[in-house]
Amino acid sequence: MRHFTDKQALLDAFASRDGSLVDADMTFIHVEGVDLSGMNLAGANLSGGVWCDIHLDGCDLSAVHVVESRLTRVDFRGARLEGALFQRVDMTQCTFERVEAGEASFFLSKMSETPFCHAKLIKAQFLDTTLDQADFTGADLSLAQMRESSLAGTRFISCDLRGVDFRKANFHHAVYRHVCTDNALYYGKPPWGGEAIPGRDWVQELPMFDGE
Repeated sequence: MRHFTDKQALLDAFASRDGSLVDADMTFIHVEGVDLSGMNLAGANLSGGVWCDIHLDGCDLSAVHVVESRLTRVDFRGARLEGALFQRVDMTQCTFERVEAGEASFFLSKMSETPFCHAKLIKAQFLDTTLDQADFTGADLSLAQMRESSLAGTRFISCDLRGVDFRKANFHHAVYRHVCTDNALYYGKPPWGGEAIPGRDWVQELPMFDGE
């Protein structure tokens, strides 16, 4: 596995003539301590690699592919991640605050303790993903999919959860305050109790099922 610790060396290896990393094939490489803040990596493939102590804040990462990689202390703050795919990715101490990740997909990944504060995650998919103690404070998760994901101790504060599919998710000790939950799907009793939408009596609401 090729190892890069210098930004210029990485660009020399993978950048196009205009200096961007659009559609770059950066598979099966080890990148450590490189600052790529604000760069265009749209459509790039970062699969099968190791990325550690990386700055990707403010980057265009739309439609990026990350499959079976390990990401440690990667900063995605403010990045564009629309349509991105993360599958079987092990993420440790990464941050996704203020990302724009509409219709992004996070499948079978490990993202415990990840901050998604004030992120735009409309129609994002978190399927069978570990999000224990993640923080979604101020995030817009409307119409997102969170089926079969682990949300133990996850914080949903001032969130838009309208239309979110929570079926088969693990809600153990998840925290909900000031959340909007119209048309959310879940099994059993509402996991947010009476804290969702002040003045609405959730105890009288019927849980929604799809026959599964």
